[in-house]
Amino acid sequence: MFNKSRFGGSKSTMLKPNLVDRRTPSPSPTPSASSSSLPSPSPPSSVRTASTPLSSVRSSTPSLSSVKTTSPSPPSSEGTARPSPPSTSPAPSFVMTPSPSPSSEEPGGVQPASGAPASFWLPGEWPKTIPVQDQRWIASTIFHAGKLRPDLKLWYEPPVPALIYHQTPTPDRFFTHRLMVWMPYHLWKVNVFCPACGKNLTGYGVHKRARKVLDIDRYYVMVTETLRCTVCSLNYLSTSQTVRDQLDLPHQKMFRLILTRK
Repeated sequence: MFNKSRFGGSKSTMLKPNLVDRRTPSPSPTPSASSSSLPSPSPPSSVRTASTPLSSVRSSTPSLSSVKTTSPSPPSSEGTARPSPPSTSPAPSFVMTPSPSPSSEEPGGVQPASGAPASFWLPGEWPKTIPVQDQRWIASTIFHAGKLRPDLKLWYEPPVPALIYHQTPTPDRFFTHRLMVWMPYHLWKVNVFCPACGKNLTGYGVHKRARKVLDIDRYYVMVTETLRCTVCSLNYLSTSQTVRDQLDLPHQKMFRLILTRK
């Protein structure tokens, strides 16, 4: 009889008799067959050498990766081309391009820095007084090639914002101001005389400063012109009381401002 070891473990399970299981019984059992069926005790070392180690069984089993690589690919039809193997070249790198700068003719733009060339021109110290959001459209409205336009009018409304935007608009378009061009000599061709010598005053160009006027509910910008006497070489502003008193009453009523030092 084969006695199982008292202590269990992985080594004791390997000590099994080498029996051959027959599916069909022998036709004529003999007493010698029963005796021969009994296993003869053998030393544990022989059983261990005869048994197949676990590592060999695991290595003989094909792995999943080997089965996938050796599996045949499905046959392709004659009309379709066989797929090409995946390329091993690196993925293309994306190049970031800077966004284009806004158009120089777009109203409500900001005046470029001092180092960059400006796309519009303003005389004298106008950029210091006129708000930044109004400089571009004022320059394109009353000037052409650095000169005053001949067909000016008294009031100018700023460009209104669009109703629909496809891109995020700049906030400058929503904070513009009205413009008042007080230039009676240029607008209406009036005759104004010098109070010192009585000679006619002629136009001497726009004044180098613009003024920001406080209205009832908002601000607006006012620009004026300089008048010069050709005899005594004295300069007068069109907004001065000396020039406004020489205008007719309808034109005087158009100037509804109270001027101060600042």
